[in-house]
Amino acid sequence: MATRTGQLVSKAKERVDQAARHAHHLFERVRREVGVKQIDEPPAAGASASWALATGKAPLLVAESGRVFDLVVVGRGTLDSNHDNRAIFQAALFGTGRPVLIAPPEAPARLGRSIVLAWNRSALSARAAAAALPFFHQADQVTIIHVATGVKAGPPSDEIARCLAWQNIRPVVRELTPRRGGVGEVILSEAAAVGADLLVMGAYSHNRFREAILGGVTKQVIADASLPILMTH
Repeated sequence: MATRTGQLVSKAKERVDQAARHAHHLFERVRREVGVKQIDEPPAAGASASWALATGKAPLLVAESGRVFDLVVVGRGTLDSNHDNRAIFQAALFGTGRPVLIAPPEAPARLGRSIVLAWNRSALSARAAAAALPFFHQADQVTIIHVATGVKAGPPSDEIARCLAWQNIRPVVRELTPRRGGVGEVILSEAAAVGADLLVMGAYSHNRFREAILGGVTKQVIADASLPILMTH
């Protein structure tokens, strides 16, 4: 029994080591492709990257480590695949207290030149708008989309537009009506119509806490979006 247990432990360690080597190889390949230097200690002038390897339960590591970074980036596939990956996604969104950038399967040609803010009057929308301010300041165009479902009370879209105007951001406001395909479909359709390359939204839903990931508007948008999504909870 001891020998069998030792073999299982050895094989598990071998798989972990192989996964770590593969991840580091991807890191190095992407870093070189985009021309970013590896700098492990601050300060660094311009864009830089550093590599860190941690062991433990992945969701807990993501939740705790993510709290000391400005932004957490996850691939959209984490929501489409197995339970462990979905747990990582939830840890990033609910456990870090940081905005999460959800990357689509195909890398976009540009990011943040035309931004859509999905506004539904909620505190989560307000938090998403605040997190996106650095992106808004760099954008050529910001569009606020409000799908008038009448479900949530709060400031209308022209009020958040006025708030952004004090930041020298001049958004276009689009008031839309719901369609049979749902709120998510309206948001994505309008984002495509204005040529958006980034969607900003709160992780909201009409359902309870867990459903904010597994159901409702959030799931529909994440599942169908072909553009990056900046999301907060």
